[in-house]
Amino acid sequence: MKLAFLLLLSVSAFAEDLTWHGREGVEKYFQVAGAYVDFRPERGRRVRPAVRFFDSGPRMATTFPSGLSPVYSDSPAGGNRRALPGGMVVQFSEKLSRQEVLRRIGLESAARPLGGQEPAIAWWVETAPGLASVQAAQRVQSREQIVSAEPDWWLEVSPR
Repeated sequence: MKLAFLLLLSVSAFAEDLTWHGREGVEKYFQVAGAYVDFRPERGRRVRPAVRFFDSGPRMATTFPSGLSPVYSDSPAGGNRRALPGGMVVQFSEKLSRQEVLRRIGLESAARPLGGQEPAIAWWVETAPGLASVQAAQRVQSREQIVSAEPDWWLEVSPR
């Protein structure tokens, strides 16, 4: 997983590509026009359903409702697809407890240490699905003593 130093995202319109400035340079993800993934839990369940792709064609709304994520690909010609199921990975400069993590990022979210034990340097922090996870990572990235913050991507293993 790549650690991002700075995230840039244009969120002014629907069909926006995402440009990521990470440790290895600039990466660009291309939005698949009209496609989205529904990460909302089934009615009455807290567990997310299986990933489902939708292509709504030209009538797609200009914004995404809560729980939906735009679909991106690695190149304008297609390739592996990715989406934003919610959550972000945050890396600190020192090992921290859960309470200290939440205090430093300024959010009241669920958080769990990557690797399973506290204190830890790397944490998964809950955010809403979709572009909200990128925006949260952008806000957190600028805070003191944070090495990196990046959205937790869902990646397609092989193109469909």
